[in-house]
Amino acid sequence: MAKAFGKIILAGEHAVVYGYPAIAMTIDLEVRINARLSDKPGLVFLNPQIDPEHKSAGLFVEVLPKLTELLGPRVRELEFQIDSDIPGGCGLGSSAALSVGLIRAVLDFLGESRSSEQIAGMALELEKIFHGNPSGVDHTVIAQEGLIWFQRGHAEKIIPKRPLNFEISMASPHAGTRAAVQAVRHRYDQNPSGTMQIFEAISQLTFDMRRAIEQGDLPEIGRLMTENHALLKKLGVSTDELDALCAQAIQNGALGAKLTGAGGGGCVIALMPK
Repeated sequence: MAKAFGKIILAGEHAVVYGYPAIAMTIDLEVRINARLSDKPGLVFLNPQIDPEHKSAGLFVEVLPKLTELLGPRVRELEFQIDSDIPGGCGLGSSAALSVGLIRAVLDFLGESRSSEQIAGMALELEKIFHGNPSGVDHTVIAQEGLIWFQRGHAEKIIPKRPLNFEISMASPHAGTRAAVQAVRHRYDQNPSGTMQIFEAISQLTFDMRRAIEQGDLPEIGRLMTENHALLKKLGVSTDELDALCAQAIQNGALGAKLTGAGGGGCVIALMPK
């Protein structure tokens, strides 16, 4: 049984698409996939929460040739039984986990192994089917697991000095990562200098957050998360519901809170004192 965890982004979403850094972490929600020989190859979803768009037979028409190209002709003989704890359309990496999980399931079936970097590289090709031009952070952190710094295809582990405990609150599902990224692109095309100023500010706080994580400064991490959310709001990717969830989390004792992922809906993460 192959597994792949979901993820959250602590800082840097959207800016990361334009080459700026991001910090991401895997969470204890997962996709589980079993690959077996079958006379009816394809994707079989067992009570999944993955995005409905990922369940279509049409999608597998695209996924199967890519998996076959990456891992060989035996893929065409396989049925993939898929179960998931990760809610779709909420910024928690459901499609990236599916991509990594499918790669791992085929490797398990073949009795082969690859490095996390190689798995991430193959998963990127599947992520392109789901999202067009992904930043790379989602499938990279899911393939490597843990807490990572990501920029321009390069990832390295971050070692936190103190444990990071997050609570996740769910708002309405978003309209899709591809749509959110395209909306920010449109904003950039209309106002490149103003948009780049927001990206630069997000980048600076991402560097500051890495330092705070490595120093174990939880109040500073929380403050930077809240600042990041304010910048994402300026970028136009927050919603009233996400803003209200952030405010409520802080009122209830969180050190900071922000949306995670593409925005326009999805989830809020809140850093808790303990």
